[in-house]
Amino acid sequence: MVAARNRAKAAKVPFDLSLDRMIDLWETQQGRCAVSGLSFQRGKSKWFRNPYNPSLDRIVPSLGYVHGNVRFVLDAVNVALNEWGLDALLPVFQAVVAKNIPETNETTVVVDAGGSKRSSV
Repeated sequence: MVAARNRAKAAKVPFDLSLDRMIDLWETQQGRCAVSGLSFQRGKSKWFRNPYNPSLDRIVPSLGYVHGNVRFVLDAVNVALNEWGLDALLPVFQAVVAKNIPETNETTVVVDAGGSKRSSV
């Protein structure tokens, strides 16, 4: 939370988050990304930044880090949201899924947080 407070100060936006509220938010999201639904994975990865680390996202950046305007998302999602926003990303995400996961009525393809695909009937 110290980093978020410092970012708020630098951006001159409000900050009113408390540890209790952040714990409540984490529990409400069940340790999952609010945008993708994937579980977070802390720790080292083969990339410089772990794309599966939790990151605090401001839904409307100008409103700051205030209760009701923040959510936990994957670090990779937050980087992309900061650059382009959800409206630009949704068609990209849909195209990636359509190209890489064939649709069938009998098999559900699940992509785990490590990027591995597995099928279940």
